[in-house]
Amino acid sequence: MEISLIIAYHRCRLLGQPLPTPRSEIAGAALNGKVYIIGGFDESKQSTTTVEVYDPIADKWTTAAPLPQPLDHTAAASYDGKLYVVGGGYLSRDALSNKLFIYDPTINKWTEGADLQAARGALTGHQIWYIHITSVKNILV
Repeated sequence: MEISLIIAYHRCRLLGQPLPTPRSEIAGAALNGKVYIIGGFDESKQSTTTVEVYDPIADKWTTAAPLPQPLDHTAAASYDGKLYVVGGGYLSRDALSNKLFIYDPTINKWTEGADLQAARGALTGHQIWYIHITSVKNILV
């Protein structure tokens, strides 16, 4: 089944029920056949911790655990049964986040991953790369 997602400035709508909490500048990712809509600006243009989940089979929205901090203009991706949210704006339009938050839907809980080396916002793309090197040997300069 293909899920079509349409994101507009003030509205997010799937081919089904409308998003319960109107928001803009959201992040979205698919995980386990559901669509997660994460953070964004609420109607008063404040960053939010709201996370809502759309089940296209049931045509129903539910609420997931809120983000650990309000975020807008963040990036989200799913991998290995978890949701990853990285960077974004928070508290004001000028404050960017260097945080990585990881959501586990089996326990409805967010944990914090390793911080980014620099804060980032308005991220886009199809992949999030995380490379961790603990030692490097046999490098010729």
